Amino acid sequence: MSSTSPAKNNAPTGSVTTAMPSIPLYAADTVALILRLEKRTMGADVRQAFLAVEQGKAELLIPAMVCTEMMYLAERKRITATIGDVESYLARYTACREAPLTLAIVKVAQTIRDIPELHDRLIAATAISYGATLLTNDTTIRASLHLQTLW
Repeated sequence: MSSTSPAKNNAPTGSVTTAMPSIPLYAADTVALILRLEKRTMGADVRQAFLAVEQGKAELLIPAMVCTEMMYLAERKRITATIGDVESYLARYTACREAPLTLAIVKVAQTIRDIPELHDRLIAATAISYGATLLTNDTTIRASLHLQTLW
């Protein structure tokens, strides 16, 4: 796990504060969410994070870019999880919410030079903007100096 970014508010405003959320805040990357929705094996720490969200003991953001990647993979029959599954998950677990892609997040992505792939950079920027720990098994993202990760 890498950690260098300070905690931020639960909205991507670009202003840094020292206030910590009262419960953990996570953001899911595409693989993490797919594994959860398809009930597949994942790391014990990330499994515990999803359980905490589902029990209302943590919050989870689903970045817009994760939804677009899932749409693409489902259309190509590379995964069984669908956007409908994401909608159901959001409806079932109130501690889970969408995180839209905004200009502020794109501006944060511009500053991330150690994650070269655009989609991954936008997902990481979403987590950074909200002050969330990113649930990811991606080794490049996990090595980034810009955000906290968990797997």
